[in-house]
Amino acid sequence: MIEPEIAFADLSDNAALAEALLKYTFAALLKEREEDLAFFDQRIEKGLVAKLEGIVGSEFVHMDYGEAIQVLERSNEKFEFPVKWGLDLQSEHERYLTEKYTKKPVIVMNYPKAIKAFYIRLNDDGKGGGGCRFRHRHARRQWDPRDRV
Repeated sequence: MIEPEIAFADLSDNAALAEALLKYTFAALLKEREEDLAFFDQRIEKGLVAKLEGIVGSEFVHMDYGEAIQVLERSNEKFEFPVKWGLDLQSEHERYLTEKYTKKPVIVMNYPKAIKAFYIRLNDDGKGGGGCRFRHRHARRQWDPRDRV
């Protein structure tokens, strides 16, 4: 999760900065660490280079939390975890949004204040928090330093 803190900016600016940060970081990684990525692509995660190139070349979808909940509720997917406004999105929900619904990276914004950190600025309606979360359709589990190379 990326949640930049910048002054004199709104949530859209924050989401745009997070998107630009990811794209810049992955583009630099692809350019400057080609050998390392080839090693990872071959031995750790097949298709990693293509995934990173896909993120750099994609237009991210910016989606409101409420819209994400509506999309998930209207889907005919059988989810292990419930979909309901006010509950946090689980990985399976985020995967559906990115892999099946948009087929692009997604930034979900305007989470309810009850599921965001206490320091997140509230929107003017007092209901939603200013946080956003990024998800790519090929995201895997978080890397664990105990993983063997």
